[in-house]
Amino acid sequence: MYKNAVGPLSGNTPVTEFTYDYKGQRASKTYTRENGSTVTTYYVSPTFEIRIDSEKSNATVTKHVMLEGKGRIATINDDTVDADDFA
Repeated sequence: MYKNAVGPLSGNTPVTEFTYDYKGQRASKTYTRENGSTVTTYYVSPTFEIRIDSEKSNATVTKHVMLEGKGRIATINDDTVDADDFA
């Protein structure tokens, strides 16, 4: 863990942890709730994310639509993907 990232805390405090790849790009974010359940987002590419919530059976796949010179112009979410496909 680096880039001024805060390490895990003890107790029942919600915690957010980030991981980075070898280029320093964010690879994942995990949010741990007070009850211990987690939401993990994997940043597959600048235009594609997968979010898995341990309290749900489905994962959310997010596709960002980019337009050259304009950046992000739309975001498409699909929460019908079986989370077990990514386990």
